[in-house]
Amino acid sequence: RITARTIGYARWPAIELRLRILWNEERMRLKLALPTVCARDRVLCEILGGTAELPADGDEHVHARWCMLEGGGAAVGVASCGLHGFDCLNGELRLSVLRGAAYCHEQHFELGEYPARAFMDQGTHDVRLLVTAGTPEEVRACLPGLADHLHAPPVAYAHLPIGERGAAQDGAPPFLTLAPAHVRLLACKRAADGEALIVRLQEGAGLPCTAALALHPPGLALTLPLTPLQIATLRIERSGAWRPVAMIEEE
Repeated sequence: RITARTIGYARWPAIELRLRILWNEERMRLKLALPTVCARDRVLCEILGGTAELPADGDEHVHARWCMLEGGGAAVGVASCGLHGFDCLNGELRLSVLRGAAYCHEQHFELGEYPARAFMDQGTHDVRLLVTAGTPEEVRACLPGLADHLHAPPVAYAHLPIGERGAAQDGAPPFLTLAPAHVRLLACKRAADGEALIVRLQEGAGLPCTAALALHPPGLALTLPLTPLQIATLRIERSGAWRPVAMIEEE
């Protein structure tokens, strides 16, 4: 049994699919098929620590958080949470959602009515994924952020301001802004000596770019060139002065 919800917003660049699956199948696999018009022979995927183009040959492949299929000047991208297996053929992308394989079947025991065997992925599962479409450049740039939204969604806390200092100011600039969309904010914390702010950035789509970071206060605006998938750590002083630092020592 599968209950599916489709969620879309006018200013959100993706459609969200939420699936609740009651799975009691044995020795079967559940695939989610996404037919597209992008019949290319390669699929661009995020892998651990990078990106790779995997063949669209109908065989099962493994990726990390997102994959993209392009062709004819258009592209379709999918960001998921935990759906690491997929295959693709003739423009149809098929994600492996669940599989009811027998536990320890590599021991080559016989599967019969007796004795009873335990099978994987039995029970209720919640699955979320985001699907986006556009030009290859647009889709590739937004996929890292969509994957971050699924894996580490923003948290909202109730805040009751006290006094003038705690009151919200109309038109006040945000504390931190970062562009372009495929530059990820990995860390924003106080330095070990308590005298500065440590900000860690990563380019997430495998594209060279120039990151633009604005911080208020102290009214800092900086640009930083990043190579594909580069991680950069910055130390920002109270005065607005900044410099690159090592990832561990922060000195």
